[in-house]
Amino acid sequence: MGLKLKGLFDVIKVVDGDTIKTNLNGEIINLRLPCIDTEESASSSPLKPVTRFAKETTRWAEDWLAARNNKIELEYETDYAITGFFDRHLTYVYAAGENYNLACVRQGYSPYFQKYGYSRGYHEAFIDAEQQAMSEHLGIWNEVSHAGDTVRPYHLLKMWWEVRARQIELGRKEKRRNAQLIYLPDGLDYDAAIDAAGNREKRQVFGEVKRIRVAGPGSLVELSVKLRKHFNLYVYENNPQHDLIINYLTNRHLSSNTNVPNSLLKQNFIFVAGKLQIYHGKPEIVLDDLSQVREEPF
Repeated sequence: MGLKLKGLFDVIKVVDGDTIKTNLNGEIINLRLPCIDTEESASSSPLKPVTRFAKETTRWAEDWLAARNNKIELEYETDYAITGFFDRHLTYVYAAGENYNLACVRQGYSPYFQKYGYSRGYHEAFIDAEQQAMSEHLGIWNEVSHAGDTVRPYHLLKMWWEVRARQIELGRKEKRRNAQLIYLPDGLDYDAAIDAAGNREKRQVFGEVKRIRVAGPGSLVELSVKLRKHFNLYVYENNPQHDLIINYLTNRHLSSNTNVPNSLLKQNFIFVAGKLQIYHGKPEIVLDDLSQVREEPF
């Protein structure tokens, strides 16, 4: 299980089914609840359309927490405090001894959301909760209650999340085996990446392909890091393998919300080996050969 904070915390506001505001050490913070992803009531994207069911989900969350006096306990996904890409704390929420995240899935208000990896402590429990909700046609799994409403393509999303989750699990296992691996998804190894780059060390990196763009005399591949930090791969245009490397990363590992369902069949995480260096204050690896990129550890 992950790090549990001592004490009870007040629910300040239910933003939606998977985001809650609370008071932590005198500061109002946003909690982004891992392993759930409820439907949208405001912002929209091709894979996350606004639905009427989103408001019903928020009302259910408010009622569920209010029935337990709006007092919650917090447990992080890991044994250390972790935040997401937008600096929201990633925590499970308990109220009156019940796990809200699991209840949300069990009642059909969310799928088991493993896009960013399997639950470290409750994987089997989430699988069971989702299967029960599906078998009983609850919430998002009820075609009648969604009649006439916009529907997310869960049949495609679940496949994509599973592909990503398996690759993330491979990265987690390699990090446990090899402490020298620079594991980028949760951002905690970023300082180690800076130090290794300053010393121009040869290291192995695990990260998510986020964007590929032309930059200077070549192409820049951005690997996603939490807290808006950056780790780059660079391929010079005069490299005979430039097109081979960039096309490989684009076709196999780069997703786009405008290219559905093709992008949903890609897993975005790769292992990269090479000498780290600092360029414009950011750590990077110059790719000379496609053999520096793999889908499994070196």
